[in-house]
Amino acid sequence: MDLNNDSFGLKCIENELILFHKMVNKSKLNDQQLNELIDEIFVEKIDDKKVVFNGNNEKSIVKYLLNSIIKLLNILWICLKSLIVLIIIIILLSIYSPTQRIILRNSQELIYPVMRQLRLWTLPLMRDKTHLNRWHIEECIVNNPFYMWSRLECWPCDHIRSAQDLSSWHHLTTQYVNNEKPFLVKDVINHSISAQTLIDTYLQNSEALTFGTAKIASNYWPQKDNNLNNLMQVLSDLIISNNKSNENSFETKKDIHIEWKMNRVEAARVIRKVFIRPYFVPNTSEVALERYIYIDGPQSPQYHLPITEFANVWLTQGNGFRHIVLDPSDMCSRNCSTFSVILRPKDVLYYNWQFYRPRSLPARIPDSDELSITFVASFY
Repeated sequence: MDLNNDSFGLKCIENELILFHKMVNKSKLNDQQLNELIDEIFVEKIDDKKVVFNGNNEKSIVKYLLNSIIKLLNILWICLKSLIVLIIIIILLSIYSPTQRIILRNSQELIYPVMRQLRLWTLPLMRDKTHLNRWHIEECIVNNPFYMWSRLECWPCDHIRSAQDLSSWHHLTTQYVNNEKPFLVKDVINHSISAQTLIDTYLQNSEALTFGTAKIASNYWPQKDNNLNNLMQVLSDLIISNNKSNENSFETKKDIHIEWKMNRVEAARVIRKVFIRPYFVPNTSEVALERYIYIDGPQSPQYHLPITEFANVWLTQGNGFRHIVLDPSDMCSRNCSTFSVILRPKDVLYYNWQFYRPRSLPARIPDSDELSITFVASFY
């Protein structure tokens, strides 16, 4: 490094000499202390400025960049080798049975302590980021767009043009469920389920419902206000602000749409007392914890109903009217036809989403502005 040709370097050295001169004048130093001071001022400072001094030297910059790239490539090569080794180990475990048995036999005792330690490490994160807790219950966080369903026999929906009304024909509903054919019944619940019913249920079981709620979404308020307490407050305000003699008249917000999703046992225990289990669900069947309640104004926009945990689905129309369109799934689009049904209060619709993908639309019933409340659940 040529300091005579580097004005910046000379300026730095000049400043260091001035500082050194002042310190020597003020302090009485012996030879050893003086040498240490010189080393501290000149040697260490110049080493610190080495990159800066070389900054104007094109060769030094190129060399520095090349060294950085080489280091990065070395790190990537180490990661690649580690990944290759990991893949080989996984292949050996999955293909070579003796190795698989040896690893599993010797790792059984480590599974619990390792998972317990991981849980302890994540507890601070869960305390600070409470909104992450709901992902623990989710069956699927990210859908796989490349997943292909296995080939499906579409005969259950072949020649179906409407949902048959099987009210009072309990023995027939069992046959329809076994054959996965859609149908409608009107004798499951004896009274409608209004917005006030939901509010009263929340007030009596607020802790369980709040803990068991996975999602609240609406076009009526900002995303930051998506919580159960705000939902109940909005429903109360709408009831009070409209015709008090008819709690379901919502003149001020006819296009309101609210989605309420629950996925915990605590919420399921409460809500199943309001939306009871239909008699056509076999006693041996498992009902999914995942439940949905859709609250819609008479002019709310169209939307698709969710792909539930289990394929057998029932819709309970608690209040108001809703137009449900059952479109054939992609696999059955050649064999099956689209049809629709108007759900009225206390109606229950059964379908299987392997064959049908439903859409919910406004019913357009003349002289009716009631709030629609639709419950969605599934069973195995």
